[in-house]
Amino acid sequence: MSARLSLLGGRASGKSTWLGCMWLASQRGGASLHAQALPDALEPLRILSRPLLQYEYPNRTNTSDAGEIHLPLAWAGRRGLVPFDLEVADFDGEELTKLFEQRDVAWSPAWAIRAEPTLGMLLFLRPSHAERVRATRLDVSRSSRDPDRPEALFPGQTTSDEGRSQNSQKQSPPTEVPLVEVMQFMRAAKGILPGQRSPQKLAVLLSCWDELTQHEGGLGPEEAFADTYPLLYDFIYTNHDPEQVRVFALSATGQALTKEYVAYLRANALDVAEVGRICWQDGRRGPLRESKDIAVPLGWMLEGDD
Repeated sequence: MSARLSLLGGRASGKSTWLGCMWLASQRGGASLHAQALPDALEPLRILSRPLLQYEYPNRTNTSDAGEIHLPLAWAGRRGLVPFDLEVADFDGEELTKLFEQRDVAWSPAWAIRAEPTLGMLLFLRPSHAERVRATRLDVSRSSRDPDRPEALFPGQTTSDEGRSQNSQKQSPPTEVPLVEVMQFMRAAKGILPGQRSPQKLAVLLSCWDELTQHEGGLGPEEAFADTYPLLYDFIYTNHDPEQVRVFALSATGQALTKEYVAYLRANALDVAEVGRICWQDGRRGPLRESKDIAVPLGWMLEGDD
């Protein structure tokens, strides 16, 4: 019986690009990822990879009416060929926000399927698009000059006229806030109690790593994760065994597919399956390691650190 892995990530987090590039690489020979099904079952991967053959990004992972993709695959590792099922759901940022705001009402059968017991989950985050969680009560620009106004006497408990005006336009919460809520729902569906550490593995993929500045990238994936998503970082390491968590920095296409970069790839007869890279650290703060096989997180999920 094969293991089941799940993918989770918000809008434009890089899931589709990673899947498409990984599939193209598997077709070149010598890759760790292999098909383990009849051709019809792998049609979603072909759909995702077609735009990449033209140096364009795939639009979304929604390649079925239900927004769910079931991919029977196999990993060629030290134990030979290890079969597994990759479950992909097309939940965009709006649906994550909806679940955060409406709680039980928005919990759908598709979410319930995602919460079924699996070997673990791959969580996609895009640091360059992250919105940090901030406390408005600490924002000096919103403080009142009148010491007797309620906003000054009870900071954070009342809403000033300025605050009411700014809040009149609905804003989405930062990405990591609904993600924490979603993971709480999934833990509850699996019967994991508050404070209990999940027995399953969790791979965090920081996508579009090439978009970060040299300083940000130089921090390494673990430190960049902690710096960019502090709330989610604390939640994950509080509720998971640290040995069961691994943070990867992913650049599925090497660089952003700009006009100049595409011209370079064409001039050198390179396709996107040849230029991707992924890096990680030994332990949480160990030396940095790198590979051109962007399917490495799947291998780690299935076989561990080796």
